[in-house]
Amino acid sequence: MLFTSLAVALVAALPSQSGGQATASAGLNTGRGDLMLLKMVDPDGRPSRLTVRVDNVKLKVTKQSPRKFGDPPEPWLFEYLVSTYAFSPRQAGQQDLRHRVYSQLRNATNDPAVSIARTLLRLFDFNYWQLDLDHDPTFSNGVIDIYLSFGGTAGGEQRLDVDYQRKPKERVNTIYIYDLASFTDPIEKLREVAHEYGHATLPPIGGFQRPEDWANGYLGERVYLRWIRNEMAKGRFFVDDAMGANQPSLDEYVATKVTPLVDQAIKLGPTSKWWGVGPEAMDGFMGLALAIDQFVGPRAMARSLVLTDPSKAKDYAKSAADAIQEQPSWRVTTDEANIGRTLWLPTGDILTEGATVMETSGFWRKLKIDAKNYVIRPVKRPGGTGVW
Repeated sequence: MLFTSLAVALVAALPSQSGGQATASAGLNTGRGDLMLLKMVDPDGRPSRLTVRVDNVKLKVTKQSPRKFGDPPEPWLFEYLVSTYAFSPRQAGQQDLRHRVYSQLRNATNDPAVSIARTLLRLFDFNYWQLDLDHDPTFSNGVIDIYLSFGGTAGGEQRLDVDYQRKPKERVNTIYIYDLASFTDPIEKLREVAHEYGHATLPPIGGFQRPEDWANGYLGERVYLRWIRNEMAKGRFFVDDAMGANQPSLDEYVATKVTPLVDQAIKLGPTSKWWGVGPEAMDGFMGLALAIDQFVGPRAMARSLVLTDPSKAKDYAKSAADAIQEQPSWRVTTDEANIGRTLWLPTGDILTEGATVMETSGFWRKLKIDAKNYVIRPVKRPGGTGVW
């Protein structure tokens, strides 16, 4: 039986320590051997708003993958289910179904489906509260299905499909993880799940040639892993929710895969090649998006993606300026190390507090950060209209 909501009392497990890293491994066992509910720890100590439901018995009706494989093509079969639930925006005290993680095995301990479900719930929570993004309700009423497969070539894939096993048939947003036996390195597991969840949930920006047509997967990796790294450094994200990835491995990922892209974007600004289709194009686009996330805010970045035509990456910087202009002010807290830095950002016409506009080029502004806390305040032109 696939429940669409849970009406349960939310109980937060206390964080423990494991190898010097904060963990959150406990849950509420219902007392039934066939079922366990895991309550995700809230970093602010509030009652948990995220729950993982682990069904330890085989599904009464084996789940068939919407995608078919082989010759002749046949669906793969999945006998086990882990479901995730998050706060309902419609009814207090209720949690709505958000992910279904189907697998071909169930381990008594360290089950990969449970680990993936925990990470997906935390990423959903970030999307909802920080990016103001929810799952697309036109696909299975906003539920994303994940299939953990023995077969296939190691890696992952996100697909929009039709599930004919459901009655009536449903349009579904699906993620496949292939060759599950090779899915062992913690940072690679986290990166792969974040990549496919980026494809499944972040607004798509396309037209690239390499390494993929669409950028939201690689952008998702970098946005999510940097956020996890920052939260873990504050003791607000747990190794158990990051598929075992720890602070040093995340520090290295950010230092090699994120920071260089941001540094290049804020240095080149309007002269960057982020709008092209060559091998540097996706890195340039991601660097600019990540810079907006870091130096303006995650909602500005998410809104800039929404405003960009999916087939016109060349318009992204203008969409970012439009997104920034939509809000009366953006209040930013940055690291002490950024004080004194100069950076190009597509902001449109702005006033600043705690930062200085050093140079202009069209809708681009070169800012010098003067304080740890600064404000970017769009200027509303005389006679102009706006949403604020």
